[in-house]
Amino acid sequence: TRLSSTSEESSRSDPTLDFTSESFDPLKALYTRGLVPPVPVRPLTTLASCRILLPPSHPDYLVVNRVLPTPPPAQPEPVVAPPPPKVRNDTLDQFAEKESERGGPLALLSEFYKKNVRVKVVIRRAADIRGYCEGDLVAFDKHWNLILLNVFERYTPNVEQDEEDTTTKAPTKTRTVKQLFVKGDSIVLISQCK
Repeated sequence: TRLSSTSEESSRSDPTLDFTSESFDPLKALYTRGLVPPVPVRPLTTLASCRILLPPSHPDYLVVNRVLPTPPPAQPEPVVAPPPPKVRNDTLDQFAEKESERGGPLALLSEFYKKNVRVKVVIRRAADIRGYCEGDLVAFDKHWNLILLNVFERYTPNVEQDEEDTTTKAPTKTRTVKQLFVKGDSIVLISQCK
């Protein structure tokens, strides 16, 4: 077609528009009219479709249109080795190390991170305690934002109560979540689980 031949000519004349060039400029390519990628591109429209971009070692990695190798003939089961240690982020490890040297509240949090312990986090609402959650601490930052895995949460839903009826307690609910982000400004207390 005329449009694709124009894009081929422009990419040959300008290396910043050649998709295979080391000097390819994606921003310039986006603003160039008629430039078409050499391979048809299907947009990633949902979060689930982005799973193919994860590294293959990630547990949520999605194998798409790949032929799985046939398993070898059955052999006696080997001794089961312990699971590999959690994959750690070098930058977060350096941050945790620096905070434990400094001392202070973040030093305790970095110790929990280094020891891979489960933590209990008490969470608040604007005027009262919402509940607590227990999970494996995977990441944190200087603002006390946390990422927890395998989370058990017990909380009281925010329900409107009559001003006259102060004796009725709102029911507590529990849930289990695979991964949870806890915003630092809603944290009241963090402790190690027993």
